[in-house]
Amino acid sequence: MNRCLWLFPVLLSSLTAAEPRWSHLSSRNGDLPAPGASTQQTGALVADLDRDGADDFVLGFRQTAPALVWYRRTGKGWDRYVIEKDFLTVEAGGAVHDIDGDGDPDVVFGGDWQSKEVWWWENPYPDFDPNISWKRHVIKKGGKTQHHDQVFGDFKNTGKPQIVFWNQGAKSLFIADIPADPRHTEAWLFAPVYSGEAGEKGDASGAFKYAEGTTAADIDGDGVVDLLAGIHRIVEASANRDRAGRRLRAVALV
Repeated sequence: MNRCLWLFPVLLSSLTAAEPRWSHLSSRNGDLPAPGASTQQTGALVADLDRDGADDFVLGFRQTAPALVWYRRTGKGWDRYVIEKDFLTVEAGGAVHDIDGDGDPDVVFGGDWQSKEVWWWENPYPDFDPNISWKRHVIKKGGKTQHHDQVFGDFKNTGKPQIVFWNQGAKSLFIADIPADPRHTEAWLFAPVYSGEAGEKGDASGAFKYAEGTTAADIDGDGVVDLLAGIHRIVEASANRDRAGRRLRAVALV
């Protein structure tokens, strides 16, 4: 796998404007700082981490350190910051949310088939240093391995968002409320939303047979955010239950 980073930013335009124009930027040509020595760049996440109104992006790695690198948009291009200097086997996926409630977006990633953990990194805004890692916290520790994809949303309709993440080794989709004091809570309480087969087929050899993918949207227009995961839609089971007692059920889309 090529060690160079390729970036294709699109210039957004109005519906009446000309077609968007693409610019091809590559670390091979010096347009971007090289991400690192790893040839396995697994995770990619887009977010405005420094709250300047411009989207940045984060890359995750699992072959060598650093585990997470942030590309910060500047007036002259992109600057490389290290979010996690240590070696972690980061899986594809990732999510952004203000977990500790201090007004800036924090970052979540899960471990791959070699890891039993899901982590979040505390955004140090506005005190960024390109060479100092963000503080890492644990959401899940132990159990089964592989955590491909995470998403935040108020799926319980409680007025506060929760995190949902796949745990492929457990063949389960888990949901967890954000603790009252997340900075001092290591390993959150979580429960299964869905367990079992989710339509996964794997590749031609039968490998990689696991469900993946998560996103949030109000699909049925009832004002409550739904969860799409794998090929299933997870929806509220009963509108008659109170907010704290609602359960989620899976509805197959295909």
